[in-house]
Amino acid sequence: MPLFDGYVAVDWSASEEPVWGENSIWIAVYDANEMRELINPGTRHEAMDHIARLLTEATEDGRRMLCGFDFPFGYPEGTARTLTGQDSWEAVWRRIAEVIDDHPDNANNRFRAAATLNAAFVGEGPFWGMPRGRQIEGILPTKPDPWRPNLPPNRRHAEGLSPRAQEVWKLFYPGNVGSQALMGIAALEKFRQRHTNVQVWPFETLGEGTHHVLAEIYPSLTDPCPGDEVLDARQVKAVAEALRELDRREELEQYLRAPDDMPDRVRQEEGAMLGMDNQRDFRAAAQATPCRGASAVRPRGYAAQYAEADARNEFRLTAPPYVPRGQQPLFQDLQRRLGSDLGSVTIDQIVEALDWLQDNDPDENYMHLVYLRAFLECLKGWWETNDEWDFGQAFLWAVHMTSAMLPSK
Repeated sequence: MPLFDGYVAVDWSASEEPVWGENSIWIAVYDANEMRELINPGTRHEAMDHIARLLTEATEDGRRMLCGFDFPFGYPEGTARTLTGQDSWEAVWRRIAEVIDDHPDNANNRFRAAATLNAAFVGEGPFWGMPRGRQIEGILPTKPDPWRPNLPPNRRHAEGLSPRAQEVWKLFYPGNVGSQALMGIAALEKFRQRHTNVQVWPFETLGEGTHHVLAEIYPSLTDPCPGDEVLDARQVKAVAEALRELDRREELEQYLRAPDDMPDRVRQEEGAMLGMDNQRDFRAAAQATPCRGASAVRPRGYAAQYAEADARNEFRLTAPPYVPRGQQPLFQDLQRRLGSDLGSVTIDQIVEALDWLQDNDPDENYMHLVYLRAFLECLKGWWETNDEWDFGQAFLWAVHMTSAMLPSK
């Protein structure tokens, strides 16, 4: 009998501004039978709000969810004692949540927070890596060489099982996971303080019980789904489906219970990556039925600014239309009718917006509204014909087809 009724895979981001598409947050959601949704929220606050809604709905329906996040849940042995005086993952999570400021627009203080954490160590601390030209006292721009004996180990037990995995101390440069860990742990700590029906794997549970479970995942253990979407999107789809298929075949439990045979520090403070203990079997099991039906789900959260930027890069288009100050309220009213997440716009909303435009701009004097009417007509045609394109492709096509109408400033 499966342990869970739904499966979520989250690719995380430590960005300091809202971001969509490549190197942003992607969330794939499967239920027991099929893929439910693929969303691309622009901020961490939006992502956690959506996950909260998912778990609340699941609780109300008597369903249990497994939520995987692509960032480390812990730090090498000894970190907790230095930072908090306790050998406890919970104390570390609380401490990180105390020093991290994460605003609704993604603005955050992760580098300064890391410097604060480094100050707890004798000499220079273990967190390192900064953007070029940026300096913060207490953060080395490059990795300490050699790694000093006063510091915790450079890698967790989990990274020891897979040399390809990045170390948790690296805050910047390609492949870093240190910034994602700081921002992710802070977000999950605040989340679990508000939602008592969740447990963190492998610290609080090995899969047993009735709580929803938050777990660390490593998408590189599975091959990404095929398709035209960015790699992050294809990876979370593959991971979420893999978890569902493993659970359906009653094989997921063995991977959830694996930390019981690992060193005590894994369950005490370091954490683990789901499937890391037996990577070959996990990959083989996960890929037994890869990505069935995943391409049928249109991505949501494909924001206008991301899609239009994509279209302009591809088709060498001009800048967005300039909206005169006197016309901005009308334009903003139309935007409110459609919502900020164009990936979730329905055909009824599009038809309603077109009707509203007809009543409010009968003479078609406003060029930006002419453009929007044409754009909406393109999307309406796509919905009605049920084209094989996903929403992102349809959005790009609609932008391309209507961009000739864009007035210059």
